[in-house]
Amino acid sequence: MGRMVIVLVVSMGVVFSTGNLNMMTNDLAATENAVEAYSKTLAQNIANSGVELALSKMTLDPKWKAGWGSKVMAQGYNKVLILPVDDEHKRVYSVGVFNRIRHIVKALVQKQGPLTYVEGAITIASDKTQFDINGNAYRVDGKDNQPGGGMGTGAPVLGIAVRTSGMVSSLVNSLSEQQKDNITGRTSAPSIAKYKKNWDVNGIAALWKQRATRTLTGTKYTGNTTYGTLSNPEIVYSDHSIEIGGNIRGAGILIVEGDLTLHGNFYWEGIVISTGGTFMVSSGNPRIYGAVLITGEGDDGMDEEFVDSNGDPTDPGLPGGHFDVDIFDRPTTKELFHQHQWDDKYGPTLDILNDHLLLFRRIVGSKQNLTVRFRHADKASGRYQIIADGQNIDVSGSDFTRNGSSDFFVATGLSNITRFKITLDNLAIMRGTQPKVVQNDVSLRDNSFTVFVYDQFGNFVWEMPLYHHIKKDKGDKDSDDDDSGHGMGGGSNDDNDKCGGKGGKKGGGMGGGMGRGGSHHGKMDHSGGSDPNGCCCCKGMHESKGMGGCKDKDKDKDKDKDKDGCKDKDKDKDKDGCKDKDKDKDGCKDKDKDKDKDKDKDKDKDKDKDKDKDKDEEEGSGSDTETTIRINGNPGFYYSQTAINTVLEKLNLVEWKIVKYYE
Repeated sequence: MGRMVIVLVVSMGVVFSTGNLNMMTNDLAATENAVEAYSKTLAQNIANSGVELALSKMTLDPKWKAGWGSKVMAQGYNKVLILPVDDEHKRVYSVGVFNRIRHIVKALVQKQGPLTYVEGAITIASDKTQFDINGNAYRVDGKDNQPGGGMGTGAPVLGIAVRTSGMVSSLVNSLSEQQKDNITGRTSAPSIAKYKKNWDVNGIAALWKQRATRTLTGTKYTGNTTYGTLSNPEIVYSDHSIEIGGNIRGAGILIVEGDLTLHGNFYWEGIVISTGGTFMVSSGNPRIYGAVLITGEGDDGMDEEFVDSNGDPTDPGLPGGHFDVDIFDRPTTKELFHQHQWDDKYGPTLDILNDHLLLFRRIVGSKQNLTVRFRHADKASGRYQIIADGQNIDVSGSDFTRNGSSDFFVATGLSNITRFKITLDNLAIMRGTQPKVVQNDVSLRDNSFTVFVYDQFGNFVWEMPLYHHIKKDKGDKDSDDDDSGHGMGGGSNDDNDKCGGKGGKKGGGMGGGMGRGGSHHGKMDHSGGSDPNGCCCCKGMHESKGMGGCKDKDKDKDKDKDKDGCKDKDKDKDKDGCKDKDKDKDGCKDKDKDKDKDKDKDKDKDKDKDKDKDKDEEEGSGSDTETTIRINGNPGFYYSQTAINTVLEKLNLVEWKIVKYYE
């Protein structure tokens, strides 16, 4: 009996020991698997970090291509090899090693920025241009020139690149036979052709002026001043028209938001931008090695692909209008970037992470643990997507509200963001407003859909309002011309001298001021119905009548007004306040009015059509600006790839970004 007990105990001990051994073996295998998975993840992170670090070094020093043989990183190490593909592309191979586990990342990277290449020694981004080139001593050369003399090895560009085929013909026809061979480049002389890229010169100027190293406050500069060298270039900025001559020289980027006049021995290496509408060489021997970009103030950079056969703008973006974009880095009235007609230029998608115009990478940089907030999300619909550290927030719907709220935090604790996109699909839902109204309203951005990004400490670092840009009637300070909905005349009860705003184009609007306000034209099917008791004192579309009184077109100094606010220089008024004694059932007739009403209506329609073609007074809008180019003396404009690349690289205005990964 005792022996059996001993045998049983020993047997049970063997069984338990075997079980414990198996459990320990399983635990050990699980631990090894966990360690291996952890090591693989860290090796992959080290490899990805190697690519990102290489991109940063290439951006800071574009000539850098050495890579590194072994760099300690996160208790592992990293190797990077860089192989050039062409001037714009490179392959980056990064090996991450942790705990003897290797991971290899292969990426194709591309040099990106607002101006990584140009299409002409001179690029004119304007709808209409008046050319006035005198003499036969000037030179425009699109072949690659070295600053100061000699030829480079870069591919040639056009001598002059313009927006439309009509401008090509206009410029060529303005040249004499002796002048044509002075413009050389990629094509036969005169090397003038339509450019391919949709050049937004105002947008480039708006982006780069924020980094100006020197601001010119005067209007005329002569003497022997030097503004930068190729080894130490500057961004020189003027917000008004200037004249530069004498022996002024420099290198970098010269931005003039106004007319630019050159003379004397002015010499520049790099890029010259003029956005005022007039670019003139009055005399002398100015020389520019690099590129010149010219546009008119308020020109939107629209290419021919965005105009119909009559030259009228089409609507390639969201139907019914367009939306604008502003970028801020703090609560301020001064935007870092404004883009008029974003959807018409770039489509309805905003690639926030990768589009350099939106300044996200430049402002937010490598900050981690970010928070994204939407405000007035009921003013946007479509889709938004954020991917970061395994989180994938992908939402589409009729609007962007969450649980009925239009102000909420989309995500918190975001690090290593790999995608941040917003695509809009409904313009009508957006807030209709003006850029200046949004920019001046620091607290609410005039109720526009706004995206905020905060850092880990809760500090606001990046802001982007999106809104439907609607025109404002000239002289109307109280009302907007809303393309949809029910606009109302702008004059208020006591605004005796103001005209009312137009009503919405889709009906329901009321032309004219309310109460004792001013007047504006009402249009039966566009600006709302007319009031049968209103006073028709000033002509408008269809001569419809707005509610309330109107300002007499034959206004004089007589301040005697009727109760409806209409002035009558003859002081002969009826109870409705109308000047003409001969009143009909619809209001009152002007005694000098032409009896042929239909003829007058047609004339008024034409007048209003002409008004609609006028340039929008808001900053950055308008698509029919005329540019004037005047060339006198002995100037030279020489394309120089060396000067452009050197300036952009020294000023860190280009970035290397991943285009695709290889297996």
